[in-house]
Amino acid sequence: EGGQRQRPARTIAGCPHEPHTCYIAERNAVFCGSCGESIVGEANAAKLLVRVSSLLEEAEALQQELSLRRQQASKAMADAPAFSELEAARQRAKTQVDDILLAMVKHVDATRKRLHADIDAAVADRAQNVTSLVRATNQADALLQDCERQLARSVHFSPAHAVAVQQDLAANIALLDN
Repeated sequence: EGGQRQRPARTIAGCPHEPHTCYIAERNAVFCGSCGESIVGEANAAKLLVRVSSLLEEAEALQQELSLRRQQASKAMADAPAFSELEAARQRAKTQVDDILLAMVKHVDATRKRLHADIDAAVADRAQNVTSLVRATNQADALLQDCERQLARSVHFSPAHAVAVQQDLAANIALLDN
């Protein structure tokens, strides 16, 4: 809480994330409260699914409008007293259908571009998270090796004290990994 990652109460191997409490930390990233893994990609995927659902609803509304206009055009053609009026109504209906279809194509294309950009951003964010975790792990490994070298050279530590210090270091590295 308070914008900082917390150590999980216990670590569960193979954590699927869903049944475990998640919390927000570090730049509004989402981490699993059990295993500590970043699950930003899952949140972005959920947002994308909501957007796709919304687009499908919009497409359905446009299809209903198109159907209504076709019905209106058919009725206008059936009720037209003269051939010239019938032909004019037919041309208007064709123009309206073409306009609706063009609007649908433009809307779908713009949405496709937005979704591709969102996916690219989510992938880039995930790659950045992985890179920072690898860097932190490498730094922790270097610190551990340095401490082990210092312990090996030190004559002031008893063997029991040296083991306790190594266990503390291992616990701190485990926290960094989580």
